[in-house]
Amino acid sequence: MEVGVNDPKRRSPELVRGVGESYSPGRGEIVLSVAILLVAAFFRLYRLEAAPPGLQHDEVFHGHDASVVLQGNHLIYFESNAGNEPLFVYLVAGTIALFGTNYLGIRLAAVLCGLATIIFTYLLARKAFGYRVALLTSAGLAVSFWPVFVSRVGLRAASLPPLAAATAYFFWAGLCKKQDAGCKRKWEWICFGLAGVFLGGTLYTYPASRMIPVVFVVFMVYLALFNRLLLLERWKGILLFFALAALVAVPIGVAIWTHPRADVRVQQLSQPLAMLAQGDPRLVIRFTLDTLKMFTLRGDPVWRYNLAGRPVFEPLGGALFYLGLALVLLRWRRPRYAFLLLWLPLALVPSMITDCAPSFLRASGALPVVYVFPALAVEAAWRWLVERFSKKAVYGLAAALLLLLAGNAWWTYRDYFTVWAQHPEVRFVYQTDLTEAAHYLDDSDIAGPVCISSSSPHDLDPFIFDFTLKKQRKVKWYDGPYGLVFPDGGQRALYIFPASTPLHPGLQEEFFQRARLVEERRFPDGELAFTAYELEAREVLQAKIEVLRSSSLAVWSPEVQFLPGDPHGLRHPVAFPVDFNHRLELLGYELADDTLSAGEWVHLTSYWRVLQDVASPLPLAIFVHLLDSQSTVWAGRDILRDILSVATAGWEAGDIFAQVHHFPLPPAIPAGQYQVEIGVYSRADMQRFAVFEEGQPVADRLLLEPVSITGR
Repeated sequence: MEVGVNDPKRRSPELVRGVGESYSPGRGEIVLSVAILLVAAFFRLYRLEAAPPGLQHDEVFHGHDASVVLQGNHLIYFESNAGNEPLFVYLVAGTIALFGTNYLGIRLAAVLCGLATIIFTYLLARKAFGYRVALLTSAGLAVSFWPVFVSRVGLRAASLPPLAAATAYFFWAGLCKKQDAGCKRKWEWICFGLAGVFLGGTLYTYPASRMIPVVFVVFMVYLALFNRLLLLERWKGILLFFALAALVAVPIGVAIWTHPRADVRVQQLSQPLAMLAQGDPRLVIRFTLDTLKMFTLRGDPVWRYNLAGRPVFEPLGGALFYLGLALVLLRWRRPRYAFLLLWLPLALVPSMITDCAPSFLRASGALPVVYVFPALAVEAAWRWLVERFSKKAVYGLAAALLLLLAGNAWWTYRDYFTVWAQHPEVRFVYQTDLTEAAHYLDDSDIAGPVCISSSSPHDLDPFIFDFTLKKQRKVKWYDGPYGLVFPDGGQRALYIFPASTPLHPGLQEEFFQRARLVEERRFPDGELAFTAYELEAREVLQAKIEVLRSSSLAVWSPEVQFLPGDPHGLRHPVAFPVDFNHRLELLGYELADDTLSAGEWVHLTSYWRVLQDVASPLPLAIFVHLLDSQSTVWAGRDILRDILSVATAGWEAGDIFAQVHHFPLPPAIPAGQYQVEIGVYSRADMQRFAVFEEGQPVADRLLLEPVSITGR
């Protein structure tokens, strides 16, 4: 379709059939279209539970938010995980409602988005360039690594390409001439209206979507400069298009503007732009060049999103892509080619201006258009053969295309299912060890509580079990390198240690000497997945606590200036256990060394008992500070790792846990005696727990055994 060309005599031969016309598809086209969709469905559904080989944290965040939606909380913007647009979350809510709380519930939403991308891209390419280009573009999308990956992983970026393609299709359907496409005025308005709704809807998908409206705005500038007649003829429909897009986008715009925690992730990746604003374009130039290399030289370097470094195209496909790009550049005065020429670079901008380029996810807005370029090159070769030889000459080209597509499909299958999905880095990112642990628990008949070590015990890793564990089990989570939990004071329990989060060596030696190894599971390449032990720790734990009670020293004191010998009598010794806000009891502690040198590490282990059952997570943290005589904090931890190593959700009165605190002393710390203070606070309101003595609150911290610091 050469929109804006009114004189039939000026139409090129390509307008005779196949470009921009509303002719009905033939049987062969229908058969091929269905075959492409079936192949695409295979690549997106085959071994969906095993490739990727587990659920990554971003996926289960979407699943968790979807569960919130199903509970009746219909949000416009989700603040979890550094901020999330809502469309994909609502799609996941629908698939979870249909298929259950499992990997299908999360990933089928992406599969549907991937198939919708192929359908709308086919319609767009057929409208603008004819059925052959549409079929070739769809085939490329069906079997290539990049679109296959985006369509299999439950990430919100999957929802951007179908909406971008739908926007473009209906926009071009609205632009088509009556005499070219037989469009009625009513259909024109409907098309522009739908295009506007889809354009506004793109902003509900993923931050990279914000470049899609820019594509259409810049295209309007192009029409004003080079095809003003078309712009004047369609200005009412175009105005409707932008007006509806703005109207649809208002709620998400207001939500992001009024949410202080919105777009945190975007801010985290904005260093190149910040440097550019300060007059330093080096990072933007570097990431722009890296992004431009992604098609044939070096693709996304992150294993989470790609077989690290794998480019979009293999050599022959890359040559066709650049040939198609050259053809588009030569034909830039024709609106449909100019539209491609604008869409591609503008959709790549989010990858060009953020860290770790190229990023396939941040460039996902370009997915519908990328595979049109090699298809245009093949279409040009097809026409050249027909004009100079005969129709029989195209049979060789068709056979070569089939071989190319089959080779690309094999390349994708090998790289995705065999190489990428089984790589150790991918197993780590997609928490495969936890997935294996869930499968083990489903098959195990060991009763009693289950204690699982994980790097994110408070939310992310339990979310993974929400979507992988089928049996109902009482699970207690903790961060093994930094702590240990004892259900009901040390009753018999099953302890699982994924290879990525082994138990702290001191706690291992202290409590697991007599534990029974019940499972050691490995991956096919021999790498350890997890070990499982059965442990009855009550006697050993009680003996440990009795020793700590007699050896641990602590006082409460309001002092802010620590005078030698406590001349004012402000320090009040306390007996263990010590009550913190009627929620926790400090049972005792163990200080590895009370005499240290500057630059060495303080090692402290505290033992706590839970006093109240907890159903929902409590945002609690333990702080440990090293204070000089003027209460200046010289070292300590009260954030990050010293957020409780044990997840508070599922706490039961009588549970005991150990918390490991270790932190370095500054090299420049002066020699002398330092006070160690310990306490608990809520991260919700930053209020410290009160220390109770004989039922009365007396302080908001405890002072432990002093530490002497010597010079180096």
